[in-house]
Amino acid sequence: MSTTGMLLNHKRTCYPRRRKRWRYVTCVRWKPDATKHIVSGRYGTTKLWDSTVCKLVSSHVSPTVYSCCWRDNNLVSLGRGDGTVLHWDVRTPETLHRPFSATSGIICGLDWDRDGESLAVGCNDNKVQIFRNTSLRDSETLTMVYQSAVKAIAWNPLQRGVLATGSGQNDQRVVVWDLSLETTRTVSTPSLRSPA
Repeated sequence: MSTTGMLLNHKRTCYPRRRKRWRYVTCVRWKPDATKHIVSGRYGTTKLWDSTVCKLVSSHVSPTVYSCCWRDNNLVSLGRGDGTVLHWDVRTPETLHRPFSATSGIICGLDWDRDGESLAVGCNDNKVQIFRNTSLRDSETLTMVYQSAVKAIAWNPLQRGVLATGSGQNDQRVVVWDLSLETTRTVSTPSLRSPA
């Protein structure tokens, strides 16, 4: 079966039509080993699914999760509508680390670097913040300012310390940050602007 076929079959099996709140999905992210995935809904319910057998493993309710990313095969980070990041250890699904505040607005994008040491957070207050530590607490941060909400954010999987970010149509650019050299490279993207 093709990848598309598997996904469609998975959707029919795992997500039958339910209450209205589950018709608006805000984020989905596969675990690195593809055995599980996270699905968050508009009204604050986040569910952990076993992808191999289409079985719900656990769920919890919190402020709406707009973005999520895996640090490794055990820890997933959830970016919430109240500006906080919550870390969830899926080995013990009931264990939720204390959330920390990253912004006063909505968290639009999250990504861990390949070593799991730096978490980049894109926000709708037009900023990217990088939290550098391994203790899952708010410590050293680096802040970058944009002209629009930052929704697209990704670390280079092959080169340490290189981050690409993109924001709304007021910026019309992708910025590549080399944090080790403290340099930036900008790619203009006017063709990506939405038609008026």
